[in-house]
Amino acid sequence: MSAVKSRWSIACPHADDLDKFKSKGQTIKPFFQALQVSPVKFKQFQVTLQSLAQQYLDLKEQFQNQQQWRVDNLMRQVPQIIPWMADFEDAWPVAVYLTRYLRNVARPPRNWPGIRNNQVRASRSAARRKRTIDRASLTSSSPDSGPLKKLLESARPSLADFLPNFVTIGIDTTDTLYAFLEWTNAEREAFLVKEEDNIHLTRFQRASFLMACKRFTKRP
Repeated sequence: MSAVKSRWSIACPHADDLDKFKSKGQTIKPFFQALQVSPVKFKQFQVTLQSLAQQYLDLKEQFQNQQQWRVDNLMRQVPQIIPWMADFEDAWPVAVYLTRYLRNVARPPRNWPGIRNNQVRASRSAARRKRTIDRASLTSSSPDSGPLKKLLESARPSLADFLPNFVTIGIDTTDTLYAFLEWTNAEREAFLVKEEDNIHLTRFQRASFLMACKRFTKRP
């Protein structure tokens, strides 16, 4: 009997392999290699899923503890923003990456052994202050905001005043900016539409920004 060809290019790995990809002690390199994509495309994948997680998931909870409706809402966005994920059975890399990502960003529970509640609260407050400081620095004198600021200023009319908004949606470093610029114009536009509640661009401003992106696609 001839084998039935799968509609997926890359089937879901065995459960043991998935557990290894998710393992805390495992580097991300084997997972990256299993995806068989370029470093640029993998960076795009990371940036996009981080943005979607911040928009749809509860960052205080591990992925396996997320409410199902949150996961379902996120998964509905994936084919539109990462169309090549259709090559993977059940979009399995999404669950792997978000398991790893949320393990790093989820807040510790109040009864975390060895840490008092006030220590946990102090740690969280310090993290919030650091994020605020980091974003403020990017909107002022940080050298890393240079390329993004230059891109926004090159739009007609200038969108320089929107720099903090782009930092908020995760385009906050030179690497994430150039990863975003590696996307197709359709992928960039789909992402901006999904983030319109955070960046507050009019349709004309969004079109102007996308035109600026086309002229700004190479690293200096």
